[in-house]
Order: sequence, then structure tokens, then C-alpha cells
Amino acid sequence: MSEQRLEVLLTSDSSGQMFNMCVWDPTTGTNLKIYKGNTTRSKTCCMIGNTFLISGQTKQPLLNVWQLNKHEQKPLKYITPGILQSLAASPCGHILVGTVEERIYVWQTSSGKLLRIINNGHYQRINLTKFTTDGSCFVTAGEDGNVILWQQDSSKPKQVWSHHTLGVTDFHLGMGGLNSRIFTASKDQTVKVYSVASGQFLLDIEFDSKLLAIAIDSAEENGFVGTDNGLVYKFSLTNPPRDLKMTMIPNDKNTFKGHTKEVSCLSVSLDGLNLASGSADNEVRIWDIKSCQCIKVILHKGVVTTLSYMMPKLGMLDSEAFTADMTLPLLEKTVVDKNVVLSDLYAVDIITNNQVSDEGTKAEPKARQLILAGGGDNSVVTDQNKSYDDEGTDVNLEIKKLKAINNKLYEAAVKAILKE
Repeated sequence: MSEQRLEVLLTSDSSGQMFNMCVWDPTTGTNLKIYKGNTTRSKTCCMIGNTFLISGQTKQPLLNVWQLNKHEQKPLKYITPGILQSLAASPCGHILVGTVEERIYVWQTSSGKLLRIINNGHYQRINLTKFTTDGSCFVTAGEDGNVILWQQDSSKPKQVWSHHTLGVTDFHLGMGGLNSRIFTASKDQTVKVYSVASGQFLLDIEFDSKLLAIAIDSAEENGFVGTDNGLVYKFSLTNPPRDLKMTMIPNDKNTFKGHTKEVSCLSVSLDGLNLASGSADNEVRIWDIKSCQCIKVILHKGVVTTLSYMMPKLGMLDSEAFTADMTLPLLEKTVVDKNVVLSDLYAVDIITNNQVSDEGTKAEPKARQLILAGGGDNSVVTDQNKSYDDEGTDVNLEIKKLKAINNKLYEAAVKAILKE
């Protein structure tokens, strides 16, 4: 049985020569587990429940899908509507959000059903997607400089922040769900801080380089940004300025020097003592935050595209302890047209020995699906206290018929079981 570990480091690189994803011991640099096959695109790695590790491929509209206890990918081809720029799963694993250019796709993981396509928020490519910790909303950020908060069940933006003048490259969502803060990093050399619940603009921090990555410790006392010149800067959140603006002045106490190329990703250890940075120089460096000194270097074969401190999932390191709690069918690529009758969308056939009812007649045909794909509000209209669907059918009458059919199916099933 594997030794119990409180924290591991998950990484991927652009080459895919040695592995696609790798789990490391951050204290020793030891390779603990690898996931094979293809490569992972930056900003697309996520977990679905305690069962799957998934990511988007770099050059094809496909997903990499691993069961956490296995090295090899699942044999099914998980095809997406396009090459994903970002991907995120809700904390419970029931919803999956992916982005292609400026479009947002929302899937239900249990059925693979595409719930909706959102294309009314961003007007340029979306770079990153993340869920709030309570799973009620998700946030997208793009090349247009916009950062948008979306409710999970709505196609209308709940909150839009548009203070950045250039593309947003990374952001961090704090703990606390809607009561958290969001920290954004941009090519315009600034970090901006917002309140998620109120939408209030809290802080604006200026730097001297383009910012490509950001990480905040779990206590939200210190923040870290990675730049296009290979430097990592630390800034304090415990002594905010009296006004909104603050200028970061680099010095030996707040600068991490070691990378020779742009910093692509950052992650802070759970105890807030160490910082991991990945770079285009093919290195992952582990830093002691207090002294700003590099204490370990983990070499990769390509640009580091994923970097995350995490608690290992049950079964990730010990296959015997693995228990699957989710399923992941193939994903739909298009939303079903709301004008089409969805008679068999959620239909279930109950097979009995006789296949007929007591009256000698065959079971009634499957009921027409009344709830249309995507949960559109315009599928039902009301007139004089009666509800009708798009074809003028009385919805209340249809519901009564459905109840009658369900009762007959239940009676037939009970009789078949008793005969057996």
C-alpha cells in the first residue's frame, strides 16, 4: 500500500515525450505516477469527482480522459466542438464547461448532454474558465480584457468586469463561493481584485512586465505573478493602500529569479510555505517563499502547461483504494433544436413478459418530451390559465396522460415480477 501523502504536485508539458500528466512528490522531486497519451493544452486540466482526470488536447478537438487509478487513457474518443482553449468541471463533477474561441459550451457529465452554448459575453478568445468553490457560478476571462461571472443555469452574465485594457491571461478565485474575491492578471501589466458577490473593484496593482500567471496563498495574505521575462514577483495583500492603485517596486525580497524564459503557470503549496513555478524553459522550480530561494528544480521536456499543488485523490496513488463515483459518456457537440419534437430524448423502455396490459392492448406510445433542451423559457406559453407548448398542445392534459401511463407501467412491472 502506498504511503499516505498530504500533498502532491501535478504537472504536464507540451512535448508529451515522457508522459502527458505526472504526479510528483514536491519535497523530493520523485515521480509518483504518470498518465500517458497525447499532450495537454494549458488551462484545460481538471478533475471530475473522484473518478476522472481530464484535459484538452493541443492540436485536436479531443479530450484526454483517464480513470484516476489507471495510467492509460480510456479507449473512447471524446470529441469536442473544437480545440478547447479552457476547460473546467464543477466541484461536484456534474457540470463541465469548455470554451472554443469566444463560445462557451456547458455539458452535463452524467449524460454527456450539451445543455447550452453561450456566445453573448466575449467578443475575442476566452483564455480561462473556473468554477466558484460552491459550484453555483463559473468565471471566464478572455483576450478582450473582460472577466465575466455566469450562473450555472443561465445564459446571461451575472457580473462583467472590463477594467483591463489588454487580454486577461490568468485569474485566481478565492474560497467562499460567491463571498470570495477574484484576482486577475493581464498583459496590461496589472493585477486587479474584485468582490465576486458585489462586483466591487477593490484593488489595482501595477507591475513593470506583462503578467502571464497568478497564484494566491490559501490565507490570501500573499500573491504571486509570473512575467514574460522569467521573473516571479510577490506582493502583499495584508496592507492595502488607501486608494485603489498600488505600484509594485521589485527588490530582492519580493523577486524570484531563476527562469530564463516566460513563466507559464504558478501554484502555492497548501501550507503557504512553498511556491511552484513552471516556465517555457522546460523547468518546474520549487521556491521557499520566505527567502525567495529556489530549493528544487524538476526538469521537463517541453513548456510546462499544467502546474498544481493538490491533495491526492483517493486511489490516485493507491489503486486498491480507488472507488468510482462518476460516469463520463461521450459529449454532445450540438444543442438539439428547440423546434424539434424530442419524443425519445429521455425515454425509457420497461420490458415485461407479456408486453401488453391486462386489457390486451399494447402499452401507449412514449410520451412526448415537454421540457426542451437547454431549459429555454420560451417553450411554454400561458393563455387564460392554460399552458400550451409550441404545437398548441394542452400541457396540463399531457401531464395527466403521463401520470396515467406511469401508473400502468408500474402495475405491469409489479405483475411481471410477481409472476416470476
